[in-house]
Amino acid sequence: MNIINVENAIEQTYLNAILYGETGFGKTYSIASIPEQEKTLILSVEAGLKTLQNMCPETKCAVIRSRDDMRDAYKWLANPGNHKFQTVVIDSLSEIAEIILESEKSNCADGRVYYSETTASLLSLCRLFRELPMNVLFLCQQEKIQDADGRIFYGPAFPGRKTAQKLPYKFDIVAALRVRKNDAGETERAFQLEPDESYVAKARGDNFQAFEKPDWGIIFEKYQDIDKADI
Repeated sequence: MNIINVENAIEQTYLNAILYGETGFGKTYSIASIPEQEKTLILSVEAGLKTLQNMCPETKCAVIRSRDDMRDAYKWLANPGNHKFQTVVIDSLSEIAEIILESEKSNCADGRVYYSETTASLLSLCRLFRELPMNVLFLCQQEKIQDADGRIFYGPAFPGRKTAQKLPYKFDIVAALRVRKNDAGETERAFQLEPDESYVAKARGDNFQAFEKPDWGIIFEKYQDIDKADI
């Protein structure tokens, strides 16, 4: 075992994040704000990329239809000799979760078993992608969640309460895409990065505002500016 200083262990920090929000709020649209689109790959599960056709038509994408497709995508991305991508976007993790759930249902009729297996499989999949040497962004649908104390709030949509409770805390950033009134009374979209009584959210580091512009370029820049000792 080789013991070294933390500062020497961090060669490059990549962002891993979840963005969730209601349908039509602009989750997929936000992909266009990712820096260096030529180094961005979209793993498309929802077939909802029409909004990007005019904004970044040359951004690369791969269609995902099964959990095997996701495994193949991971294996391909894990080999840096295959590509020069620096960011991968999974659109959406909610749909991947449903695909995994249907697969588990076909293997077992016991709901307690297939929901538990779905949670385990999804956590494992996210862990693998999170460890890729690149930025990883998961887009998710939004749903109401009830915790063990009966509190109801909004968070990423996944099958099974345990998945919804566990998964968001595995990421550096959990952002809720909100449509809200700003201080001037104007309606605007924003990434909510601090939790409140109604929304799950988090951001590691102390240089993020509670609400940031829905621009991944800003998020990437601020994340890279975080003092690595605070992560």
